[in-house]
Amino acid sequence: MKKRLLVVLVALFAFLPLVSAEELNANGVVKSTINYDLAEIKESQDTTEGVTLEDDYEGSYDLIAYLTYTITDEVDLESTNGVLVLNFIKDIYASNYVQYSRYIGLLPSSKIEIHLTIINNTQHDFELKEGDLIISTVSYKDINKSNGKKVETFDGNELDVTSKYNINRCTNEMLKKLLGKSFLVDDDVTDEKVSSALKLIKDDDGTLKYPNGVDDLDKYYVDYYNEKNNKNYTSIFDFSIEEIDYMFGSKSGANHTSVLESNSNLAKLGYDYFYNRIVTVIPEGETDKYNQKYSIGEYMRDIAPDTLEEQVRDCVENMDSKDEAIITSYIYGDTGNSYQGYSFGLNISAKITAKKYKVVAKYIDEDGKTLTDDVVEEYFNGKEYKTEEKAFEGYELIKVLGEKTGTINKSDVEVIYVYQFVMGEGGEEFDIVQTGSEVDYSLMSSALITLSLIGLALYTKKKKN
Repeated sequence: MKKRLLVVLVALFAFLPLVSAEELNANGVVKSTINYDLAEIKESQDTTEGVTLEDDYEGSYDLIAYLTYTITDEVDLESTNGVLVLNFIKDIYASNYVQYSRYIGLLPSSKIEIHLTIINNTQHDFELKEGDLIISTVSYKDINKSNGKKVETFDGNELDVTSKYNINRCTNEMLKKLLGKSFLVDDDVTDEKVSSALKLIKDDDGTLKYPNGVDDLDKYYVDYYNEKNNKNYTSIFDFSIEEIDYMFGSKSGANHTSVLESNSNLAKLGYDYFYNRIVTVIPEGETDKYNQKYSIGEYMRDIAPDTLEEQVRDCVENMDSKDEAIITSYIYGDTGNSYQGYSFGLNISAKITAKKYKVVAKYIDEDGKTLTDDVVEEYFNGKEYKTEEKAFEGYELIKVLGEKTGTINKSDVEVIYVYQFVMGEGGEEFDIVQTGSEVDYSLMSSALITLSLIGLALYTKKKKN
């Protein structure tokens, strides 16, 4: 009773501990033309108590995690309504091996490969319901305590702009031109030096073009692109995917710095772009491992293809008949230097549900007419059930089809109570028919027949005379 599921998760730098999801707040969110629509952070929970985990790890630059979950009889299905959580990512990062190894700081394009085995030691069958494969970002509400500049991201997170959860300042060609250098290091791209350089630029009429310094850095980038490429952009959110790749260093061969980006729009775009472009979760058989339609953002908006969920569902529901399914998740391999040292949070978990079976009690007469609504109850496998006989005026129970009580054995149960109409039994030869009156219509009929016969006899006698 076990099922193997291989999950390959390619991570860039570090996963954060998962925290509770918060309500999505759309206030002040900047819309992008690159489909960074709002998405809700999916709720994350710990692996259910009673589901045990054995794990092992190996690898060099790539972490290989072997996770074996066992569903034991210690699981309390009644308290969880039959729903069990397997939180793959959180369980990996809770292990001492990961906490004290170099894998907490992964390099671009390195991966975490998860070999997942599920062993079912219970009498229950499980299923993955629609929407219960959770792939999502995590909430930073309880992590960010700064009163500094904030940015609200596509998933409703409100981040401190200069926190480690936002991108680094990328030393692209635009900054090199601004600062007049062919090679830049950390000390060259500080907020102070970038602001000073921007405030030296003037419009044709002599007014300052970027009076807010580093807060206008995104506007400088827009003007640079417009002039160089004959564009009419009004915002960095108008940029194409290729232009964003270039701006963040993916294509420009930019230098790495450890200076955190403090421009609010660049910080927001970097975060949104990372989850909507760079992080992908790919099902078995997909050859394009950086396909944007499998990005975290697409999963969060429930518009990613359902191929991956179907594979996991097949894995959960067919533990005895299929040995292994393969799922591969990637971080875009050409991520660029703006994400060097970047900390990010990710949740990949599954909610699996123990199947319930229906016990249906029907109440009918001999002709199949329903006497009352069916009584329907649901039970987990192995549970005892009991149905009840009902009383109906004018009827008596004559037989029961099916077992009135019993134990669920992985199938639905139907119990049919059959009744016979008995009103008027032992009385006159004719049935009594009443339609809102107490008059005995059978006696009336006899009297009318008698009077008719007498009248006919008198008429015949008179005619003969």
